[in-house]
Amino acid sequence: MSSRSSLLDVLSGKAAATRLRHINNFHGPIQSRFRYKTSHLGLVRKFWTCIHCDPNAQLPLLPKTCKTHSASKGHQQIIQAHQNRLHPPLHTPQGPSAPAPPPFLSTTGHPMEVDEDPSPLFDVPLSESQPNAIEYEFRKMREEQARVDDLGLDPEDLAENWEEGEDDEDLNELLDGFESVSLGNWEPFENKGEWLTHLITNIPRFSFSRPTIKLILRWAELMGAKEVPKYDALRNVKKKLRLATSTPAPTRHEGCNGHIFYTLPISSGVARDFANPSTRAEMQLYPRRGEGLYEIYDGAHISKNLDASVTTPMCLSPSGKTAFAFEPLQLHDSSLVWPTHWFEEHGQLRGQGFKIRHTNSRLEIDRDSVHCFAVTDIAATAPELSVRPGFQNITIIDSGLPNSPIHPFLSTDRSLSHSEPFYSTPYMIFLDDAKGDISNKWNKHWMIYGTNASIPRKLQELEANTRFLATSNIADALEMCEAYVKELNAILEKPLRVWDCKTRSFVFIRIYLVVIIGDNPMMAELASCMQHSANFNCRICKFGGDTKFRATPAGFTAALQPGEPRTIDFLKSNIERSISLAEVDSMTALQNVSKETGVKDALAEEVITILLEHHDDLKRVKTPRNELATEMAELRASLLETTYMNPLIDLKGGFDITSCTPPGILHLFALGLVKYSWNRTLGDLKGDKKAALKAQIICWLEQASTDGLPAGQTLNAEYFVEHRDSLVGKELRLLSQVGALAFVPLVRDGFMPAEMLDIWRAIGDLGGLLYVQGIPQARIEDYTLNLKYAIRNILLAWAKVAPSIIQSRPKFHVTTHLDEAAALFSVPQCFNEERYEHKHSIARDASMKSNRQRPSFDIATRLADQEMTAHLMSAGYYTTPAGLVRQASPELRGLLGSPALSLFRQKYGLEFMETSRTPGALF
Repeated sequence: MSSRSSLLDVLSGKAAATRLRHINNFHGPIQSRFRYKTSHLGLVRKFWTCIHCDPNAQLPLLPKTCKTHSASKGHQQIIQAHQNRLHPPLHTPQGPSAPAPPPFLSTTGHPMEVDEDPSPLFDVPLSESQPNAIEYEFRKMREEQARVDDLGLDPEDLAENWEEGEDDEDLNELLDGFESVSLGNWEPFENKGEWLTHLITNIPRFSFSRPTIKLILRWAELMGAKEVPKYDALRNVKKKLRLATSTPAPTRHEGCNGHIFYTLPISSGVARDFANPSTRAEMQLYPRRGEGLYEIYDGAHISKNLDASVTTPMCLSPSGKTAFAFEPLQLHDSSLVWPTHWFEEHGQLRGQGFKIRHTNSRLEIDRDSVHCFAVTDIAATAPELSVRPGFQNITIIDSGLPNSPIHPFLSTDRSLSHSEPFYSTPYMIFLDDAKGDISNKWNKHWMIYGTNASIPRKLQELEANTRFLATSNIADALEMCEAYVKELNAILEKPLRVWDCKTRSFVFIRIYLVVIIGDNPMMAELASCMQHSANFNCRICKFGGDTKFRATPAGFTAALQPGEPRTIDFLKSNIERSISLAEVDSMTALQNVSKETGVKDALAEEVITILLEHHDDLKRVKTPRNELATEMAELRASLLETTYMNPLIDLKGGFDITSCTPPGILHLFALGLVKYSWNRTLGDLKGDKKAALKAQIICWLEQASTDGLPAGQTLNAEYFVEHRDSLVGKELRLLSQVGALAFVPLVRDGFMPAEMLDIWRAIGDLGGLLYVQGIPQARIEDYTLNLKYAIRNILLAWAKVAPSIIQSRPKFHVTTHLDEAAALFSVPQCFNEERYEHKHSIARDASMKSNRQRPSFDIATRLADQEMTAHLMSAGYYTTPAGLVRQASPELRGLLGSPALSLFRQKYGLEFMETSRTPGALF
């Protein structure tokens, strides 16, 4: 609220009337009550009174009178003395504290009592913590309303009750001199200076080094700025902030290969999402059906393939009771159901399960009778049924499963959550390797980021909602994944209790991994698949064969379509088979396993190498056969006690590493198919013809229409031609959109074969389908069919130009799995890698500002501080070490909510930059 608008409200009496209405309608804790006063004037209706000089004097509110008194010498002396009390020096000879300033005065001249903690404590009733606050507010508001009535004026009409002939411009000039002041609490910081200095020195993309921070602080002191903290005090601010907000410190891990690295927990980021009003209001905690394909929770993997043992296991019945899955429910028609799914359909919460046959002695689940019902049809939940006659000590038999297991009457999830609200949240992880500095040295760092998949994609695109999880320059991706597999499996067994700012209560949550995103080499390593020139190099299916088979029509046909899917059991059996062969030193058979299956696990390779080397050592010293076999068996058993296999294979929650790594469109389409096509276009000719071709391409690209494209009036075609090997995704997407039209004259003039133009047309068709933002329910079948045809067209077009590239480049075959991925995980934009690639620069900047001694720890610490700061800026709640739920003070939230500080919100990734576009969006 600006000073001008707040004072106009006071002048018109609207502030008093608004506060009175707020108190009369009060039904809960008052979260914030701001107090406004002028820097040197107190306003009372049509009159003004100087509360510093003579609070009893009331003069007409005229600009001339106000200016004359404001400029008087006596008034200035009193104001200066008052300002010295309000802003004492940070350190004085008498001590660090100064006398408290006089109490603020309201518009009626009464002292304003500081009657409220700026951060509400929701687990302490307001009536117990502040017994006199509400009574004082009532009494004060009643007196103020009585004063309005005595004047004979209606509060809504006071704004029009001005002196005749008063000039609005002079009045606005007068109001510009007023200052809006709050109670001055900046919790969890000591003062405004501490908060703003912390804010500006921790901007993610512009973080400062220690010398730079010291220089900035010294400059501020020389400029006479107030409340400038010392450098050591500023460092302590971060420590106090971590302690006050219970921010978890990076956790130390030792990987299975002995490498030390640090991670930030997934659970802390999801807990902040529940405690943040902006994200919690948009979270979709139930799978969604019938709405089309827009978000990842619309896909079949979440909405149909996963049951309530992974997704949200409960809902609220019409009576307000919690109804859990995997326990009997009674509907209004007196039928009994055994729910297995909760989902939303057309805005209505529904359940799906099996009907139950009720006999005198038992309940029998009929898995041949699938039944869907609305939650509003629930008449009685399991706890209500358990006390009714005929349901006590009854047995529930699931005859549709092998061995007919017996189920408990109340579900396990109900006992875990003590019948409190219980939700499940899908999660996405991105892995990639990136440079740790800006020098020419590679200095590879493995990066892991995460995103809460229950928030819509428009919020996922905000940089603040991409959580940093871990980085290391020594530990590889599988070693770091092991730490998160343990965390996620532990959360599935024992759910977390977090603060839900929407319901203002604690709830239980569990987190399950939906997809892992990354480039093709990274995903192949995570899926225990051989890469590049291997005979079987597809991580999703069993397509492959030797060079001879691939050259046959059958091999070429197999490359154009998905093969038999890989499975977890397929990976585990072949990894264990390889270890068994290494134990007996069967090298030939061991090599054949990899050639025939394409399975190669990075962690298992370490075990295999140790077994082979030890076997050679024993043979070298001529160890007897029986002793050799015994010692090798003992060595194998000791090695298998540690993590000897891809940890993602053991991840629970419905995650399958062979199918939950969808092809990312940045690396597959832009940096794959489009880049191959561009290089082929420029590489067809040589010598003088090549120079002429380049000139023609530049000419026609510059003349291509750029309407709707972020490329200015013309494309920078010369740059595209000269730097074809270093183009980024945005530039390659531009080519995919203009190539089909811009290259038509090249075919006409004989500079390009017609088959190459067919490739660019197919690329344009495929790009339009991959970058679509959503598909309505009625168009899903058409979209899937068109996507399949577009993939087939581009493969056939390449087969006419260079058929060998389809077999030599794995990305061409992986493209055939895009339609399957779209059906499972919604439109490809939902698993686009580009939003995560933008985060690399932040982690790289943190790496350069560290001392390089513990980069994994330093980077994680700095980015955790930045994420907590962004959480406070967006009015997020946090839990203190004492278990109390707090929110940043109203002053802090009010300051950051002002339009003047919009740039800070943009720099912290809470808002989109005014000139930026959504990452990955099709231009």
